[in-house]
Amino acid sequence: MVLLSPGAVNFDPAAFSDAETFDPDRSPNPHLGFGYGHHHCPGAHLVHRQSDTAFRVLLDRLPGIRLAVPVAEVPWHPNRMAIMPAGIPVTW
Repeated sequence: MVLLSPGAVNFDPAAFSDAETFDPDRSPNPHLGFGYGHHHCPGAHLVHRQSDTAFRVLLDRLPGIRLAVPVAEVPWHPNRMAIMPAGIPVTW
């Protein structure tokens, strides 16, 4: 089941054109996230566990993995509510 909660969406006209229209193909779409409190995503725990497992396996299989650029040069997504890198260049 997919439950849409329009009361929980972002209606900031500076961030979204036609914010009152449901558009899953909107681009850019910076409002997607796990939420907090009453709007916390029930799948967040599963994603966190999967990520933990994936990173542990990656580090076990590539023990020499390291950033390929200085930390200051890691690219970040601009204008996102969730602060996240656009990519993480690595070498091993």
